[in-house]
Amino acid sequence: MDYLSIDHLIVGASLLITLIIGLRTGRGIKDIREYAIGNKQFGTIALTLTYLATNIGGGSVFGGSREVFANGIIMTATSLGVVIALLFRAFFIAPKIVHFKHCITIGDVMGMLYGEYSKLLTGVLGTCYSLCMIAMGMLALKLVFVSCLGINSEGTVWLGGLFITAYAAYGGIKSVTKTDVFQFIILIVAIPIMARLVVVQAGGIKELFRQVPADNLRVWSHPNFSYYLTLFLMWSVFSVGITSPPIFQRLLMAQKGHQVRKQYLIAAGFDPTFRITIMLIGLAGLVLYPTIEAKYVVPHIINNFLPIGMRGIAIAGMLAVIMASADSYLHTAGLLFVHDVVQPVCKKLAISLNELRWAQYATLGLGCIAIAISLTEEHVLTLSFTALQFTGPILMVPLVAGILGLKPDRRIFYIAVGATLCAFVVSSILLPTSHKHLVVLISVLVNLVTFLGVHVVQNRGFSIVKRNEVDSTEYLWYPKRTSLLKQWQGLLPTPERIFSSSQQRVARYGAPYILFGVFFCINYVLPYFMWPHEMPHGLHLMLYLQVIGASMCSLLIVKDKWPKSLL
Repeated sequence: MDYLSIDHLIVGASLLITLIIGLRTGRGIKDIREYAIGNKQFGTIALTLTYLATNIGGGSVFGGSREVFANGIIMTATSLGVVIALLFRAFFIAPKIVHFKHCITIGDVMGMLYGEYSKLLTGVLGTCYSLCMIAMGMLALKLVFVSCLGINSEGTVWLGGLFITAYAAYGGIKSVTKTDVFQFIILIVAIPIMARLVVVQAGGIKELFRQVPADNLRVWSHPNFSYYLTLFLMWSVFSVGITSPPIFQRLLMAQKGHQVRKQYLIAAGFDPTFRITIMLIGLAGLVLYPTIEAKYVVPHIINNFLPIGMRGIAIAGMLAVIMASADSYLHTAGLLFVHDVVQPVCKKLAISLNELRWAQYATLGLGCIAIAISLTEEHVLTLSFTALQFTGPILMVPLVAGILGLKPDRRIFYIAVGATLCAFVVSSILLPTSHKHLVVLISVLVNLVTFLGVHVVQNRGFSIVKRNEVDSTEYLWYPKRTSLLKQWQGLLPTPERIFSSSQQRVARYGAPYILFGVFFCINYVLPYFMWPHEMPHGLHLMLYLQVIGASMCSLLIVKDKWPKSLL
Protein backbone atom coordinates (compact mmCIF):
# COMPACT_ATOMS: atom_id res chain seq x y z
CA MET A 1 0.00 0.00 0.00
CA ASP A 2 1.23 3.46 -0.90
CA TYR A 3 1.36 5.38 2.38
CA LEU A 4 2.65 8.48 0.55
CA SER A 5 -0.42 8.81 -1.67
CA ILE A 6 -2.37 12.06 -1.73
CA ASP A 7 -5.22 10.54 0.30
CA HIS A 8 -2.91 9.23 3.02
CA LEU A 9 -1.06 12.54 3.18
CA ILE A 10 -4.36 14.44 3.61
CA VAL A 11 -5.40 12.10 6.43
CA GLY A 12 -1.98 12.33 8.07
CA ALA A 13 -1.98 16.13 7.85
CA SER A 14 -5.43 16.40 9.47
CA LEU A 15 -4.34 14.12 12.33
CA LEU A 16 -1.11 16.06 12.85
CA ILE A 17 -2.95 19.40 12.90
CA THR A 18 -5.45 17.99 15.41
CA LEU A 19 -2.65 16.83 17.71
CA ILE A 20 -0.82 20.17 17.48
CA ILE A 21 -3.99 22.12 18.24
CA GLY A 22 -4.80 19.87 21.18
CA LEU A 23 -1.37 20.03 22.78
CA ARG A 24 -0.77 23.74 22.20
CA THR A 25 -4.21 24.79 23.46
CA GLY A 26 -3.98 22.69 26.60
CA ARG A 27 -0.83 24.29 27.94
CA GLY A 28 -0.86 26.03 31.30
CA ILE A 29 -3.92 24.37 32.91
CA LYS A 30 -3.78 25.45 36.55
CA ASP A 31 -6.68 23.77 38.37
CA ILE A 32 -9.53 21.30 38.00
CA ARG A 33 -12.11 23.99 37.19
CA GLU A 34 -10.08 25.23 34.24
CA TYR A 35 -9.49 21.63 33.17
CA ALA A 36 -13.24 20.85 33.38
CA ILE A 37 -15.03 23.91 31.96
CA GLY A 38 -12.26 26.30 30.89
CA ASN A 39 -13.40 28.89 33.44
CA LYS A 40 -16.42 29.57 31.22
CA GLN A 41 -14.36 31.56 28.71
CA PHE A 42 -15.81 30.09 25.52
CA GLY A 43 -17.93 32.05 23.07
CA THR A 44 -21.28 30.95 21.67
CA ILE A 45 -19.84 29.75 18.34
CA ALA A 46 -17.19 27.60 20.02
CA LEU A 47 -19.77 26.12 22.41
CA THR A 48 -22.16 25.37 19.56
CA LEU A 49 -19.54 23.71 17.38
CA THR A 50 -18.12 21.58 20.18
CA TYR A 51 -21.65 20.52 21.11
CA LEU A 52 -22.50 19.56 17.53
CA ALA A 53 -19.22 17.71 17.06
CA THR A 54 -19.72 15.81 20.32
CA ASN A 55 -23.39 15.03 19.70
CA ILE A 56 -22.89 13.68 16.16
CA GLY A 57 -20.27 11.05 16.92
CA GLY A 58 -19.04 8.12 14.89
CA GLY A 59 -22.23 6.21 15.59
CA SER A 60 -24.30 8.82 13.78
CA VAL A 61 -22.38 8.32 10.54
CA PHE A 62 -21.51 4.63 10.53
CA GLY A 63 -24.39 3.39 12.67
CA GLY A 64 -26.90 5.71 11.01
CA SER A 65 -25.95 4.82 7.44
CA ARG A 66 -25.81 1.14 8.38
CA GLU A 67 -29.31 1.21 9.86
CA VAL A 68 -30.74 3.09 6.87
CA PHE A 69 -29.08 0.63 4.49
CA ALA A 70 -30.38 -2.41 6.39
CA ASN A 71 -33.74 -1.23 7.78
CA GLY A 72 -34.75 1.86 5.82
CA ILE A 73 -35.66 5.45 6.59
CA ILE A 74 -37.35 4.60 9.89
CA MET A 75 -33.97 5.08 11.58
CA THR A 76 -33.79 8.68 10.37
CA ALA A 77 -37.42 9.32 11.31
CA THR A 78 -36.57 8.06 14.79
CA SER A 79 -33.45 10.18 15.18
CA LEU A 80 -35.31 13.35 14.17
CA GLY A 81 -36.97 13.16 17.57
CA VAL A 82 -33.76 14.63 18.98
CA VAL A 83 -35.04 18.02 17.80
CA ILE A 84 -37.83 17.86 20.40
CA ALA A 85 -35.26 17.31 23.15
CA LEU A 86 -33.08 20.16 21.87
CA LEU A 87 -35.98 22.62 21.84
CA PHE A 88 -37.00 21.53 25.34
CA ARG A 89 -33.51 22.22 26.62
CA ALA A 90 -33.37 25.56 24.81
CA PHE A 91 -36.60 26.93 26.28
CA PHE A 92 -36.79 25.23 29.68
CA ILE A 93 -33.37 24.03 30.81
CA ALA A 94 -31.15 26.86 29.50
CA PRO A 95 -32.75 29.65 31.61
CA LYS A 96 -32.39 27.54 34.79
CA ILE A 97 -28.83 26.30 34.40
CA VAL A 98 -27.41 29.64 35.61
CA HIS A 99 -28.35 28.63 39.15
CA PHE A 100 -25.65 25.95 39.04
CA LYS A 101 -22.79 28.20 37.97
CA HIS A 102 -20.37 26.77 40.55
CA CYS A 103 -20.80 23.18 39.31
CA ILE A 104 -18.30 21.62 36.92
CA THR A 105 -19.85 18.16 36.36
CA ILE A 106 -23.27 16.57 36.22
CA GLY A 107 -22.33 14.92 39.52
CA ASP A 108 -21.92 18.35 41.14
CA VAL A 109 -25.46 19.27 40.09
CA MET A 110 -26.93 16.02 41.41
CA GLY A 111 -24.94 16.45 44.63
CA MET A 112 -26.23 20.00 45.02
CA LEU A 113 -29.78 18.73 44.60
CA TYR A 114 -29.79 15.37 46.38
CA GLY A 115 -26.66 15.12 48.51
CA GLU A 116 -23.14 13.74 48.31
CA TYR A 117 -24.12 10.09 47.81
CA SER A 118 -26.13 11.00 44.73
CA LYS A 119 -23.00 12.72 43.42
CA LEU A 120 -21.03 9.53 43.98
CA LEU A 121 -23.72 7.45 42.25
CA THR A 122 -23.82 9.86 39.31
CA GLY A 123 -20.05 9.69 39.00
CA VAL A 124 -20.07 5.91 38.80
CA LEU A 125 -22.96 5.79 36.31
CA GLY A 126 -21.53 8.61 34.21
CA THR A 127 -18.13 6.92 34.03
CA CYS A 128 -19.73 3.67 32.82
CA TYR A 129 -21.81 5.62 30.29
CA SER A 130 -18.71 7.39 28.97
CA LEU A 131 -16.76 4.13 28.70
CA CYS A 132 -19.44 2.64 26.43
CA MET A 133 -19.50 5.74 24.23
CA ILE A 134 -15.69 5.87 24.02
CA ALA A 135 -15.66 2.21 23.02
CA MET A 136 -18.23 2.99 20.35
CA GLY A 137 -15.91 5.65 18.96
CA MET A 138 -12.94 3.30 19.02
CA LEU A 139 -15.00 0.67 17.19
CA ALA A 140 -15.78 3.21 14.47
CA LEU A 141 -12.10 4.15 14.39
CA LYS A 142 -11.21 0.50 13.82
CA LEU A 143 -13.73 0.33 10.96
CA VAL A 144 -12.13 3.33 9.22
CA PHE A 145 -8.63 1.92 9.56
CA VAL A 146 -9.62 -1.47 8.19
CA SER A 147 -12.06 -0.55 5.41
CA CYS A 148 -10.85 2.89 4.27
CA LEU A 149 -7.11 2.85 4.92
CA GLY A 150 -6.57 -0.89 4.51
CA ILE A 151 -4.79 -1.22 7.87
CA ASN A 152 -6.08 -4.33 9.62
CA SER A 153 -4.25 -4.40 12.91
CA GLU A 154 -5.23 -4.08 16.55
CA GLY A 155 -2.07 -2.06 17.03
CA THR A 156 -3.46 0.74 14.87
CA VAL A 157 -6.59 0.89 17.00
CA TRP A 158 -4.43 1.26 20.10
CA LEU A 159 -2.33 3.89 18.34
CA GLY A 160 -5.39 5.87 17.21
CA GLY A 161 -7.07 5.57 20.61
CA LEU A 162 -3.97 6.72 22.47
CA PHE A 163 -3.61 9.57 19.98
CA ILE A 164 -7.02 10.88 21.04
CA THR A 165 -6.40 10.12 24.70
CA ALA A 166 -3.13 12.06 24.73
CA TYR A 167 -4.49 15.53 24.00
CA ALA A 168 -7.77 14.92 25.86
CA ALA A 169 -5.89 14.03 29.04
CA TYR A 170 -3.24 16.73 28.67
CA GLY A 171 -5.31 19.80 27.86
CA GLY A 172 -8.76 18.99 29.23
CA ILE A 173 -11.77 20.86 27.90
CA LYS A 174 -9.65 23.54 26.22
CA SER A 175 -7.93 21.00 23.97
CA VAL A 176 -11.18 19.13 23.39
CA THR A 177 -13.09 22.27 22.40
CA LYS A 178 -10.45 23.64 20.04
CA THR A 179 -9.95 20.31 18.31
CA ASP A 180 -13.72 19.84 18.09
CA VAL A 181 -14.01 23.13 16.21
CA PHE A 182 -11.31 22.05 13.73
CA GLN A 183 -12.83 18.58 13.35
CA PHE A 184 -16.30 20.00 12.83
CA ILE A 185 -15.00 22.15 9.96
CA ILE A 186 -13.59 19.03 8.31
CA LEU A 187 -16.73 16.94 8.70
CA ILE A 188 -19.07 19.75 7.60
CA VAL A 189 -17.09 19.89 4.35
CA ALA A 190 -16.57 16.15 3.80
CA ILE A 191 -19.98 14.66 4.61
CA PRO A 192 -22.20 16.94 2.44
CA ILE A 193 -19.81 16.66 -0.54
CA MET A 194 -19.81 12.89 -0.27
CA ALA A 195 -23.61 12.83 0.00
CA ARG A 196 -24.04 15.09 -3.02
CA LEU A 197 -21.69 13.09 -5.22
CA VAL A 198 -23.22 9.74 -4.36
CA VAL A 199 -26.80 11.01 -4.80
CA VAL A 200 -25.92 12.45 -8.22
CA GLN A 201 -24.40 9.09 -9.14
CA ALA A 202 -27.69 7.43 -8.17
CA GLY A 203 -29.59 9.75 -10.55
CA GLY A 204 -30.69 12.52 -8.20
CA ILE A 205 -33.08 12.63 -5.23
CA LYS A 206 -36.20 11.78 -7.23
CA GLU A 207 -34.61 8.85 -9.03
CA LEU A 208 -32.99 7.68 -5.80
CA PHE A 209 -36.29 7.34 -3.95
CA ARG A 210 -37.85 5.70 -7.01
CA GLN A 211 -35.22 2.96 -6.94
CA VAL A 212 -35.24 2.36 -3.19
CA PRO A 213 -37.18 -0.83 -2.33
CA ALA A 214 -40.61 -0.18 -0.81
CA ASP A 215 -39.68 -2.09 2.35
CA ASN A 216 -36.96 0.46 3.11
CA LEU A 217 -39.47 3.33 3.00
CA ARG A 218 -41.80 1.86 5.60
CA VAL A 219 -42.27 3.59 8.94
CA TRP A 220 -45.61 2.77 10.59
CA SER A 221 -45.75 -0.72 9.08
CA HIS A 222 -42.11 -1.53 9.78
CA PRO A 223 -41.70 -4.96 11.48
CA ASN A 224 -39.40 -3.43 14.16
CA PHE A 225 -41.59 -0.38 14.73
CA SER A 226 -41.74 -1.04 18.49
CA TYR A 227 -37.94 -0.89 18.77
CA TYR A 228 -37.63 2.37 16.84
CA LEU A 229 -40.56 3.92 18.69
CA THR A 230 -38.75 3.18 21.93
CA LEU A 231 -35.63 4.91 20.60
CA PHE A 232 -37.73 7.88 19.50
CA LEU A 233 -39.27 8.26 22.96
CA MET A 234 -35.90 7.93 24.68
CA TRP A 235 -34.28 10.52 22.41
CA SER A 236 -37.15 13.01 22.34
CA VAL A 237 -39.94 12.93 24.90
CA PHE A 238 -37.91 11.62 27.84
CA SER A 239 -34.70 13.34 26.71
CA VAL A 240 -32.33 10.87 28.37
CA GLY A 241 -29.53 12.41 26.32
CA ILE A 242 -29.28 15.21 28.86
CA THR A 243 -27.67 12.70 31.25
CA SER A 244 -24.76 12.28 28.82
CA PRO A 245 -21.79 13.70 30.79
CA PRO A 246 -20.16 15.74 27.97
CA ILE A 247 -23.53 16.97 26.66
CA PHE A 248 -24.46 18.21 30.13
CA GLN A 249 -20.99 19.68 30.57
CA ARG A 250 -21.65 21.94 27.58
CA LEU A 251 -24.46 23.45 29.63
CA LEU A 252 -22.09 24.19 32.50
CA MET A 253 -19.44 25.71 30.19
CA ALA A 254 -21.73 28.57 29.14
CA GLN A 255 -21.29 32.00 30.68
CA LYS A 256 -25.00 32.87 30.55
CA GLY A 257 -28.30 31.15 29.85
CA HIS A 258 -28.79 32.83 26.47
CA GLN A 259 -25.58 31.18 25.25
CA VAL A 260 -27.05 27.76 25.96
CA ARG A 261 -30.35 28.76 24.35
CA LYS A 262 -28.65 29.84 21.12
CA GLN A 263 -26.52 26.71 21.16
CA TYR A 264 -29.53 24.40 21.25
CA LEU A 265 -31.57 26.42 18.77
CA ILE A 266 -28.74 26.25 16.24
CA ALA A 267 -28.32 22.54 16.95
CA ALA A 268 -32.06 21.99 16.46
CA GLY A 269 -31.71 23.36 12.94
CA PHE A 270 -28.46 21.60 12.06
CA ASP A 271 -29.11 18.16 13.59
CA PRO A 272 -32.01 17.07 11.32
CA THR A 273 -30.17 18.37 8.25
CA PHE A 274 -27.15 16.27 9.08
CA ARG A 275 -29.20 13.15 9.83
CA ILE A 276 -31.08 13.47 6.54
CA THR A 277 -27.71 13.76 4.79
CA ILE A 278 -26.63 10.49 6.41
CA MET A 279 -29.93 8.95 5.31
CA LEU A 280 -29.24 9.92 1.69
CA ILE A 281 -25.80 8.33 1.86
CA GLY A 282 -27.31 5.11 3.22
CA LEU A 283 -30.07 5.01 0.59
CA ALA A 284 -27.67 5.82 -2.24
CA GLY A 285 -25.40 3.02 -1.05
CA LEU A 286 -28.37 0.65 -1.07
CA VAL A 287 -29.24 1.61 -4.66
CA LEU A 288 -25.67 1.55 -6.01
CA TYR A 289 -24.26 -1.37 -4.01
CA PRO A 290 -27.19 -3.52 -2.81
CA THR A 291 -25.10 -6.65 -2.21
CA ILE A 292 -22.48 -5.30 0.22
CA GLU A 293 -22.61 -5.75 3.99
CA ALA A 294 -24.50 -2.93 5.69
CA LYS A 295 -21.69 -1.80 8.00
CA TYR A 296 -19.39 -1.20 5.02
CA VAL A 297 -21.71 1.13 3.10
CA VAL A 298 -19.79 4.37 3.89
CA PRO A 299 -16.30 2.86 3.45
CA HIS A 300 -17.41 1.22 0.19
CA ILE A 301 -18.65 4.54 -1.18
CA ILE A 302 -15.40 6.24 -0.18
CA ASN A 303 -13.16 3.58 -1.73
CA ASN A 304 -15.08 2.84 -4.91
CA PHE A 305 -16.69 6.11 -5.88
CA LEU A 306 -14.79 9.15 -4.64
CA PRO A 307 -11.82 10.42 -6.68
CA ILE A 308 -8.27 10.79 -5.39
CA GLY A 309 -7.99 13.73 -3.01
CA MET A 310 -11.69 13.75 -2.28
CA ARG A 311 -11.24 10.28 -0.82
CA GLY A 312 -8.66 11.62 1.61
CA ILE A 313 -10.93 14.49 2.65
CA ALA A 314 -13.79 12.05 3.23
CA ILE A 315 -11.62 9.74 5.35
CA ALA A 316 -10.37 12.75 7.32
CA GLY A 317 -14.03 13.70 7.84
CA MET A 318 -14.82 10.21 9.14
CA LEU A 319 -11.92 10.37 11.57
CA ALA A 320 -12.92 13.89 12.62
CA VAL A 321 -16.48 12.90 13.50
CA ILE A 322 -15.17 9.96 15.52
CA MET A 323 -12.48 11.87 17.40
CA ALA A 324 -14.73 14.84 18.14
CA SER A 325 -17.08 12.61 20.11
CA ALA A 326 -14.52 10.22 21.60
CA ASP A 327 -12.28 12.95 23.04
CA SER A 328 -15.25 14.61 24.76
CA TYR A 329 -16.31 11.37 26.44
CA LEU A 330 -12.69 10.60 27.35
CA HIS A 331 -12.32 13.93 29.06
CA THR A 332 -15.55 13.64 31.04
CA ALA A 333 -14.87 10.00 31.96
CA GLY A 334 -11.64 10.87 33.74
CA LEU A 335 -13.15 14.00 35.25
CA LEU A 336 -16.22 12.22 36.62
CA PHE A 337 -14.22 9.33 38.02
CA VAL A 338 -11.84 11.58 39.96
CA HIS A 339 -14.03 14.58 40.84
CA ASP A 340 -17.28 12.75 41.59
CA VAL A 341 -16.04 9.36 42.84
CA VAL A 342 -12.44 9.39 44.04
CA GLN A 343 -12.27 12.91 45.49
CA PRO A 344 -15.36 12.57 47.76
CA VAL A 345 -14.00 9.26 49.11
CA CYS A 346 -10.57 10.78 49.73
CA LYS A 347 -12.21 13.74 51.44
CA LYS A 348 -14.04 11.37 53.81
CA LEU A 349 -10.75 9.62 54.59
CA ALA A 350 -8.89 12.94 54.98
CA ILE A 351 -6.54 12.09 52.10
CA SER A 352 -5.06 14.93 50.07
CA LEU A 353 -5.60 14.59 46.33
CA ASN A 354 -4.34 16.58 43.35
CA GLU A 355 -7.54 16.44 41.30
CA LEU A 356 -6.03 17.88 38.14
CA ARG A 357 -3.16 15.41 37.99
CA TRP A 358 -5.28 12.39 38.85
CA ALA A 359 -7.97 13.38 36.34
CA GLN A 360 -5.31 13.28 33.64
CA TYR A 361 -4.10 9.87 34.83
CA ALA A 362 -7.66 8.55 34.98
CA THR A 363 -8.33 9.73 31.42
CA LEU A 364 -5.34 7.77 30.18
CA GLY A 365 -6.37 4.64 32.05
CA LEU A 366 -10.03 4.76 31.02
CA GLY A 367 -8.99 5.37 27.42
CA CYS A 368 -7.02 2.10 27.45
CA ILE A 369 -9.98 0.23 28.96
CA ALA A 370 -12.32 1.61 26.27
CA ILE A 371 -9.94 0.54 23.50
CA ALA A 372 -9.90 -3.00 24.91
CA ILE A 373 -13.72 -3.06 25.02
CA SER A 374 -13.98 -1.87 21.41
CA LEU A 375 -11.89 -4.82 20.21
CA THR A 376 -14.57 -7.25 21.46
CA GLU A 377 -17.78 -5.48 20.29
CA GLU A 378 -18.98 -5.43 16.69
CA HIS A 379 -22.22 -3.41 16.74
CA VAL A 380 -22.11 0.36 17.20
CA LEU A 381 -25.71 0.96 18.26
CA THR A 382 -25.52 -1.84 20.83
CA LEU A 383 -22.94 0.16 22.76
CA SER A 384 -25.00 3.33 22.43
CA PHE A 385 -28.13 1.67 23.84
CA THR A 386 -26.09 -0.02 26.57
CA ALA A 387 -24.81 3.40 27.60
CA LEU A 388 -28.36 4.69 28.01
CA GLN A 389 -29.08 1.87 30.45
CA PHE A 390 -26.54 3.22 32.89
CA THR A 391 -27.76 6.79 33.34
CA GLY A 392 -31.12 7.40 31.65
CA PRO A 393 -33.53 5.51 33.93
CA ILE A 394 -32.02 6.66 37.23
CA LEU A 395 -30.82 10.21 36.59
CA MET A 396 -32.99 11.81 33.90
CA VAL A 397 -36.18 12.54 35.86
CA PRO A 398 -34.54 13.76 39.13
CA LEU A 399 -32.03 15.85 37.18
CA VAL A 400 -34.57 17.61 34.97
CA ALA A 401 -37.06 18.03 37.83
CA GLY A 402 -34.42 19.54 40.09
CA ILE A 403 -33.21 21.98 37.44
CA LEU A 404 -36.76 23.08 36.59
CA GLY A 405 -37.42 23.87 40.24
CA LEU A 406 -39.15 20.89 41.84
CA LYS A 407 -38.15 20.86 45.50
CA PRO A 408 -35.30 18.32 45.84
CA ASP A 409 -35.64 15.60 48.45
CA ARG A 410 -32.97 12.96 49.08
CA ARG A 411 -35.37 10.31 50.37
CA ILE A 412 -37.62 10.65 47.34
CA PHE A 413 -34.60 10.34 45.07
CA TYR A 414 -33.43 7.09 46.69
CA ILE A 415 -36.94 5.63 46.78
CA ALA A 416 -37.19 6.27 43.04
CA VAL A 417 -33.74 4.72 42.51
CA GLY A 418 -34.80 1.57 44.36
CA ALA A 419 -38.03 1.25 42.41
CA THR A 420 -36.19 1.82 39.14
CA LEU A 421 -33.58 -0.85 39.84
CA CYS A 422 -36.31 -3.35 40.74
CA ALA A 423 -38.21 -2.52 37.53
CA PHE A 424 -35.00 -2.85 35.49
CA VAL A 425 -34.14 -6.28 36.93
CA VAL A 426 -37.68 -7.67 36.75
CA SER A 427 -38.31 -6.46 33.19
CA SER A 428 -34.91 -7.76 32.07
CA ILE A 429 -35.79 -11.21 33.39
CA LEU A 430 -39.43 -11.42 32.29
CA LEU A 431 -39.39 -9.75 28.89
CA PRO A 432 -38.56 -11.98 25.91
CA THR A 433 -35.48 -11.26 23.83
CA SER A 434 -37.54 -9.59 21.12
CA HIS A 435 -38.76 -6.98 23.64
CA LYS A 436 -35.55 -6.33 25.62
CA HIS A 437 -35.42 -2.82 24.17
CA LEU A 438 -38.41 -1.93 26.36
CA VAL A 439 -36.40 -2.43 29.56
CA VAL A 440 -34.96 1.11 29.56
CA LEU A 441 -38.29 2.73 28.69
CA ILE A 442 -40.12 0.81 31.43
CA SER A 443 -37.43 1.76 33.94
CA VAL A 444 -37.70 5.45 33.03
CA LEU A 445 -41.49 5.38 33.37
CA VAL A 446 -41.26 3.66 36.77
CA ASN A 447 -38.75 6.27 37.92
CA LEU A 448 -41.00 9.09 36.67
CA VAL A 449 -44.16 7.75 38.34
CA THR A 450 -42.38 6.91 41.60
CA PHE A 451 -40.46 10.17 41.85
CA LEU A 452 -43.42 12.46 41.13
CA GLY A 453 -45.93 10.25 42.95
CA VAL A 454 -44.00 10.17 46.22
CA HIS A 455 -43.31 13.89 45.92
CA VAL A 456 -47.01 14.75 45.53
CA VAL A 457 -48.03 12.48 48.42
CA GLN A 458 -45.34 13.82 50.75
CA ASN A 459 -45.94 17.49 49.93
CA ARG A 460 -49.68 17.22 49.16
CA GLY A 461 -48.97 18.92 45.88
CA PHE A 462 -45.99 20.04 43.83
CA SER A 463 -43.50 21.94 45.97
CA ILE A 464 -41.72 24.40 43.69
CA VAL A 465 -38.45 26.17 44.49
CA LYS A 466 -38.25 29.65 42.97
CA ARG A 467 -34.54 30.41 42.68
CA ASN A 468 -32.82 33.75 42.21
CA GLU A 469 -29.32 35.13 42.62
CA VAL A 470 -29.77 35.91 46.32
CA ASP A 471 -31.88 33.15 47.85
CA SER A 472 -34.65 30.70 47.05
CA THR A 473 -38.23 30.40 48.21
CA GLU A 474 -40.59 27.44 48.22
CA TYR A 475 -44.30 27.25 47.62
CA LEU A 476 -46.86 24.61 46.81
CA TRP A 477 -48.39 24.49 43.38
CA TYR A 478 -51.71 22.77 42.81
CA PRO A 479 -53.13 22.14 39.34
CA LYS A 480 -56.20 24.28 38.72
CA ARG A 481 -59.04 23.10 36.57
CA THR A 482 -60.09 25.59 33.94
CA SER A 483 -62.62 25.25 31.21
CA LEU A 484 -61.47 24.55 27.68
CA LEU A 485 -62.94 27.89 26.55
CA LYS A 486 -60.85 29.83 29.09
CA GLN A 487 -57.73 27.92 28.06
CA TRP A 488 -58.29 28.93 24.43
CA GLN A 489 -59.01 32.51 25.47
CA GLY A 490 -55.71 32.60 27.32
CA LEU A 491 -53.88 31.79 24.09
CA LEU A 492 -55.47 34.54 21.98
CA PRO A 493 -52.93 37.14 20.79
CA THR A 494 -54.76 40.19 22.14
CA PRO A 495 -53.06 43.61 21.74
CA GLU A 496 -52.42 43.74 25.48
CA ARG A 497 -50.64 40.38 25.44
CA ILE A 498 -48.66 41.27 22.32
CA PHE A 499 -47.48 44.57 23.83
CA SER A 500 -46.61 42.88 27.13
CA SER A 501 -44.67 40.11 25.40
CA SER A 502 -42.85 42.64 23.26
CA GLN A 503 -41.88 44.69 26.31
CA GLN A 504 -40.47 41.58 28.00
CA ARG A 505 -38.52 40.61 24.89
CA VAL A 506 -37.11 44.12 24.56
CA ALA A 507 -35.92 44.03 28.16
CA ARG A 508 -34.32 40.64 27.58
CA TYR A 509 -33.00 40.79 24.04
CA GLY A 510 -33.17 44.47 23.06
CA ALA A 511 -35.42 43.93 20.01
CA PRO A 512 -39.26 43.80 19.76
CA TYR A 513 -39.12 41.13 17.07
CA ILE A 514 -42.73 39.99 17.54
CA LEU A 515 -44.18 43.40 16.74
CA PHE A 516 -41.67 43.87 13.96
CA GLY A 517 -42.94 40.61 12.44
CA VAL A 518 -46.56 41.73 12.80
CA PHE A 519 -45.96 45.03 11.04
CA PHE A 520 -43.77 43.36 8.44
CA CYS A 521 -46.72 41.10 7.58
CA ILE A 522 -49.00 44.16 7.39
CA ASN A 523 -46.54 45.81 5.05
CA TYR A 524 -45.70 42.96 2.70
CA VAL A 525 -48.05 40.02 3.16
CA LEU A 526 -51.61 41.00 4.03
CA PRO A 527 -52.16 43.55 1.20
CA TYR A 528 -51.70 40.88 -1.44
CA PHE A 529 -54.40 38.71 0.15
CA MET A 530 -56.81 41.57 0.94
CA TRP A 531 -56.51 43.49 -2.32
CA PRO A 532 -59.46 42.76 -4.64
CA HIS A 533 -57.70 43.22 -7.98
CA GLU A 534 -60.92 43.83 -9.88
CA MET A 535 -61.70 46.91 -7.72
CA PRO A 536 -59.58 50.05 -8.36
CA HIS A 537 -60.13 51.41 -4.84
CA GLY A 538 -58.46 48.27 -3.46
CA LEU A 539 -55.17 49.78 -4.53
CA HIS A 540 -55.62 52.64 -2.05
CA LEU A 541 -56.31 50.19 0.80
CA MET A 542 -53.16 48.30 -0.05
CA LEU A 543 -51.08 51.48 -0.13
CA TYR A 544 -52.48 52.66 3.22
CA LEU A 545 -51.64 49.33 4.85
CA GLN A 546 -48.15 49.36 3.40
CA VAL A 547 -47.47 52.91 4.61
CA ILE A 548 -48.67 52.02 8.13
CA GLY A 549 -46.67 48.78 8.24
CA ALA A 550 -43.50 50.34 6.84
CA SER A 551 -43.73 53.27 9.26
CA MET A 552 -44.11 50.99 12.29
CA CYS A 553 -41.23 48.76 11.11
CA SER A 554 -39.01 51.81 10.78
CA LEU A 555 -40.05 53.06 14.22
CA LEU A 556 -39.21 49.73 15.82
CA ILE A 557 -35.82 49.64 14.11
CA VAL A 558 -34.90 53.17 15.25
CA LYS A 559 -36.21 52.91 18.80
CA ASP A 560 -34.58 50.61 21.35
CA LYS A 561 -37.85 49.97 23.12
CA TRP A 562 -41.57 50.20 22.40
CA PRO A 563 -42.95 53.64 23.34
CA LYS A 564 -44.28 53.53 26.89
CA SER A 565 -47.22 55.74 25.93
CA LEU A 566 -48.64 52.89 23.82
CA LEU A 567 -48.37 50.43 26.67
